[in-house]
Amino acid sequence: MKTSNTTKLKTRFRHLASAITLTATVVLPVHADNMPENFEMKVVGDAAYGQLIQNGNSEAAIARLDGIPTRKVGAFFKANNLCVAYTKTGELGKAEPACEKALELISADGRIAASEKRMQRDFQAMALSNLGVLRALGGEYGVAKDHFTQALELETKLSAPATNMVYLELKAAQAVSKR
Repeated sequence: MKTSNTTKLKTRFRHLASAITLTATVVLPVHADNMPENFEMKVVGDAAYGQLIQNGNSEAAIARLDGIPTRKVGAFFKANNLCVAYTKTGELGKAEPACEKALELISADGRIAASEKRMQRDFQAMALSNLGVLRALGGEYGVAKDHFTQALELETKLSAPATNMVYLELKAAQAVSKR
């Protein structure tokens, strides 16, 4: 019996629904005055070795993710979590294709039920915010701001895009004041 594309998408997004509630913040120390001290990246904590990344073991997560087929962990989960792991280890050249792939994968699904659109927006905001952090770390502040803005326009409950926008603006103000 063949499974239709719609059924496959529904199944995939049901899995995503359970995962979105388990996303985790990887980096976010906060000042006493509630200003962010760093950028915030999100992993899917219960998929694609997200727990390892959360616990500071990005190298082990990378080694495991590089060694398994995508179909076993989900293409978006793998790309997103590799994006964060590579960024955390400073391997920005390897992080870039993973971050871009995560955004491409979650943005490409055109035939998604209305009930699953919110979930897709949450993951899309996550991917945009993570890519924005990568761009900011690479000195592409305008592009980073665009990614954070796009993530904010999706109107999700994720805190990372807003936190990252504030931190980016804080860094920009500090750079101007040093001149």
